[in-house]
Amino acid sequence: FDILPESEKEKLIDRLKGQNELYKEAFQNMLAAQKRLKNQ
Repeated sequence: FDILPESEKEKLIDRLKGQNELYKEAFQNMLAAQKRLKNQ
């Protein structure tokens, strides 16, 4: 990772952050769906 130029590091970190947001959203959706199922 350290051998990458700065600009490439930035891109990688941005991409990871974006994926993290997606995972968080998916996780929250899953929890909400579980709650709905329990409440039925």
